[in-house]
Amino acid sequence: MSIALILGSMLASGVVGMRYQRHKENGKDTGATALTTLADGEEPISGFLVQHPVDCIDDPRLAALAIVTGCVELEIDWSRRTQRHVILEAETHFDVRLDEAVTMIGVARWLAAQGDAQETLNRLARRLQFLVQGDEYDDIAMTIEMIRRRVLQKTADVMVSREPLQLGTEMRMAG
Repeated sequence: MSIALILGSMLASGVVGMRYQRHKENGKDTGATALTTLADGEEPISGFLVQHPVDCIDDPRLAALAIVTGCVELEIDWSRRTQRHVILEAETHFDVRLDEAVTMIGVARWLAAQGDAQETLNRLARRLQFLVQGDEYDDIAMTIEMIRRRVLQKTADVMVSREPLQLGTEMRMAG
């Protein structure tokens, strides 16, 4: 997983570097201009396919953890306590070691923060459904909902008033 992140970072920095060179040649000598133009949806450089980061997930556990963290962050403020509970649940239900869980939660939080929260959660649900089919998807969806409820229960004292999210229904609509 870390190799994919490194390669993704290298690709992104290459695209931005090429944009910077193009803007520098046109008299716009700022890296911020290149980033803004790319973010504003200018046509991608020929030969590069611009994908949403969620579409690059190849591990269903990562997709599921991104959904969990996105849902939890929609309902309560993220804290060390919240993170600790999510990590413990990830270790238990997704059979990962502590160091893997910590890394996966960091990546999952970043993925869940890409764009509009509800749109990203829907995209994550579709990606998860693409990665796992049939009954296995239903099992993971139930596990996600169970983890979300447990984390919210254990961190109830740090909750802020936000609309509760009906994950099960929305995940089924994503497919």
